[in-house]
Amino acid sequence: MTRRPLLLLTAVLLAGCSDVATPDDEELPGATSSATPAPTSSADTDAAGCPVEGSAGVPDGAVSRPTADVDADGLADTVWIADSGGGEVRFGVATASGGGASLPFPPAGPAGRSVLVADVTGDGPTVALAGDDRQVLLFAVADCTLTPVTGPDGAPFAFDRTGGSGTGVGCTDVDGDGVRDLAGLDVSDDGTGWTATPVLVDGTRATVSGTPTTVSDAGPADLELARSVTCGDVGLLDDGVALPG
Repeated sequence: MTRRPLLLLTAVLLAGCSDVATPDDEELPGATSSATPAPTSSADTDAAGCPVEGSAGVPDGAVSRPTADVDADGLADTVWIADSGGGEVRFGVATASGGGASLPFPPAGPAGRSVLVADVTGDGPTVALAGDDRQVLLFAVADCTLTPVTGPDGAPFAFDRTGGSGTGVGCTDVDGDGVRDLAGLDVSDDGTGWTATPVLVDGTRATVSGTPTTVSDAGPADLELARSVTCGDVGLLDDGVALPG
């Protein structure tokens, strides 16, 4: 099991989203990361265990990994991604109860497609972060469904990873209230620091909300994480699934 310092992040609305936050100067505390997530309860479902409906399991040939307990039955579930043929890629979550949900993967670049499922605060909301090396789109994982999250303008909410307005995604306590926030990261142009901007997820809507935090002199490990996709104790590399381009 790999442990690494979890730096804290900066968020940006990209692609279909038009709001971009402006950073403030304030240092962000650190956290730790481990390779395999322990099952956690989620406040996103009304009842424990998703019902079995049709072919909700992991399809043949899919890349899959254990993930957080998305349906509050106390058992770890499974995130997966698969080439469905005909040029379509799908991703989804299969629950230990035999239920689950899947969606077509959003358009992605030639560098491949990847998905991380994570509980933002440790007590919900649970989200799926799906994207490539250019952007990460946000999906709500609730009530045994996967639903695209939109911004205030109704367009898909996305985090930039190009370096134009953001470089990574993470979950950290940006506002100091003791509860993790979903945040986008942006490494500074001179490569010495980063900014974390909190994003509020309310059901299937997301907004840049709160005061960004900037660290002006960050170490190499923190800068690497600011260019990554992580959330609390989980990260895309160790806990997500990916298909090559």
